Amino acid sequence: MLHIAIYLRMTKSQANKLGKLIREELKHSETPSNTLLNNLQIYRTSFQNDVSEVFENISNIAKSIRKDSIICFRIKGIESILSKIKRKPALDLDAMEDIAGCRILVHHSSAIKKLIDTLTSTFKVKHANDCLKKNKGVDAGGYFIYIESPVNTDKIIEIQIKTVQNHKWVSLIEIIDTVFNTNIKEEQKQPDFENFLSLLADKPHLSISQKEQLIEIDSKYEIYKKLNDVFIKNYMKLRNDWLSVNPHENPYFILEVDPNKTSHIKSYQNYELAEKAYFNMFKEHIDSRVVLTHIEKPNFKKLSVAYKSSLLIKHDYMNDWDTITSDILEYYVEKDDNTKITFYKDYIQKNLSFQINLLNSEFKVLNKNKIDYSEYEEWFYDLEEKLLEIQKIVPQERPEIKEDKKRNFWSKMFGE
Repeated sequence: MLHIAIYLRMTKSQANKLGKLIREELKHSETPSNTLLNNLQIYRTSFQNDVSEVFENISNIAKSIRKDSIICFRIKGIESILSKIKRKPALDLDAMEDIAGCRILVHHSSAIKKLIDTLTSTFKVKHANDCLKKNKGVDAGGYFIYIESPVNTDKIIEIQIKTVQNHKWVSLIEIIDTVFNTNIKEEQKQPDFENFLSLLADKPHLSISQKEQLIEIDSKYEIYKKLNDVFIKNYMKLRNDWLSVNPHENPYFILEVDPNKTSHIKSYQNYELAEKAYFNMFKEHIDSRVVLTHIEKPNFKKLSVAYKSSLLIKHDYMNDWDTITSDILEYYVEKDDNTKITFYKDYIQKNLSFQINLLNSEFKVLNKNKIDYSEYEEWFYDLEEKLLEIQKIVPQERPEIKEDKKRNFWSKMFGE
């Protein structure tokens, strides 16, 4: 069972008054006073018993439907609450229905309907938001259920259901916000990035000209390069940090991204310790983005799937980039356009060298510590997946390219 802590209660009118006071202070200051922050922390943590109870129930439900489901919970971070108070002046604090939430990520969309049916028959549903057919925006491809807490009936708990694939796309919005200091998730207008994300959402249906448009935006802002630089820096650090985290005894995690785009993981034995550390970290590291979460049967892969934007170690866009640029290069090989061939050939070679350099660094670390294989087993599996992805880039591994086209492509690619 989860460690349950008892926190002070706050009435609806007290919560709404608190929200109004915070909103007023935010007109003149980046953060509210310590007194208001302390009261906001009391309000946040009053949801702990509620979200813990729901988490226990939905973990059992999700695992009975799909054993490979990833289930986690979080109480909305202070930074995110403050942002919402500022952006939505008519919204009462008590009316924020996503203060406490659980997320279920499934690998196959076939599980979603059964999850929805089971959850809606298990809990008292206040309302739901069906975004399953929506392929753009932060809520794309998700189903959101807002339930009455089984512990305190005056509280609402949000349950998100998404496929891993849809969650990856939404995570890219958050990653771009972090790396490029934008605020797309909070509806800040960024036309180029919005166009980039919109094109990427339609990736299977893009024409060659649209693919080129996407790569042009990437080139203009060096999206691939900057993401890759951040991912390489953080991946080796967090992989090594994870070995000292002891996730099975300390399943509550604080994930921090500091102003230098460096990620950090800390783990705690129970929620009370983690929440205390989170609040102190928020006040002391005001320029960092900090998330506190709990994940069912945690391992590095689950955490990196559920919290890509907080770990900053990888994203499927890097593989999408490989596929898109290869498609464009194949097109211009057929057209025998040497200028375009040279441009995209150099682009792809640079990409491959980035990925191979990271793999070489990982192999060196693993080879150095090969005696302790058991501690690195999960890392080996991750490496195997990366190698398979790189193999997909190589034209000979792509069955849709005929033999004569393969030879021509390969010759153009590497000058043989």
